[in-house]
Amino acid sequence: MNIKCSENTIPLSNEIKLFGVAIDNKLKFDAHIVSVCRKVSGRVNALNRLKIILPVKTKEALYRAFMLPNFYYCSQVWHHCGARNSNKLERANERALRDVFKDHQRTAPYKELLPRIGIGSTLEYFRESPHLGYAYHHQ
Repeated sequence: MNIKCSENTIPLSNEIKLFGVAIDNKLKFDAHIVSVCRKVSGRVNALNRLKIILPVKTKEALYRAFMLPNFYYCSQVWHHCGARNSNKLERANERALRDVFKDHQRTAPYKELLPRIGIGSTLEYFRESPHLGYAYHHQ
């Protein structure tokens, strides 16, 4: 099936990337979540190679500058990505935080690492915050 607009045929696509967000025809955002996790994983690997050289404060700054924005870019669009995808994001973030804080033995629970970086709760809750504020102010 194709769509016609002013005598131009627009073919349907299973997936499109718009402003850096991969959107599929079922609005599941699976491809976008995979992309975010890959980006963060690559940056964690790069950070891990410098773990001996960099102090924790520098690693925290690099996390805030180069990893955290990936989790929030256009999150209002893909926020409701489903529990499976949300868990993927949380696992990627947990891995990044464990690398930042040198907790490879998993001694601290994930929920204790979040406040250390300035995130009070999970990524999902943090992504919901703008929605909650909007709903509160418009009642």
